[in-house]
Amino acid sequence: MFPPADRLQALADSLDVPVYKLFKQPGVENVPETDISDIDPRSVKKFRDILSLPADDRNDLYRILNKMLRKNQLERQSREALNVRRNMH
Repeated sequence: MFPPADRLQALADSLDVPVYKLFKQPGVENVPETDISDIDPRSVKKFRDILSLPADDRNDLYRILNKMLRKNQLERQSREALNVRRNMH
């Protein structure tokens, strides 16, 4: 399922790319599909800002982001495991 055409066009315009570039490209494997219909304008702007950074800075940012995401994932799993244990008693 794709977002409405006007949202696709707005996203493409904000990223300064043609709409077709938003879709999976031939030969690109293992790219998860993402629902972009709820992306807010602030996030799109931040994404553009990130893409404008030099490659080294982008990679540093991605490393920080990955650590934060992993930490939050582990915390969520820990809370879920605790809730399961509480419900067992």
